[in-house]
Amino acid sequence: MTFLLLTDNLMTRARLETAARAAGAEVLARGSECVPDLVAVDLSALGALEAIASWKAGHPSALILAFGPHVQTELLAAAREAGAGEVVPRGAAERRLAALLRRPEPGNAESGG
Repeated sequence: MTFLLLTDNLMTRARLETAARAAGAEVLARGSECVPDLVAVDLSALGALEAIASWKAGHPSALILAFGPHVQTELLAAAREAGAGEVVPRGAAERRLAALLRRPEPGNAESGG
């Protein structure tokens, strides 16, 4: 599975990219030619909601995980409206990311399909 993280926070980047690699994902650099299977978007980054809407419009099959401060419920709801399939508080992002990356991919022999 391929993974792209959109964040301006270096600590968040290090933590989530390490978790993605530990789950067996290939971490893509921003601007990569490859279309990721999973995009994680830090809602505190500039243009986060626009990035979600753009990814969803251009790559409808990509799974989008958005995360942000749990107290900003309106922002979390806006991420859902923009097209994020998964929206979690910042504190749950690493755990949810690992779970999503460990899911069998459709068509994979391990998934039974």
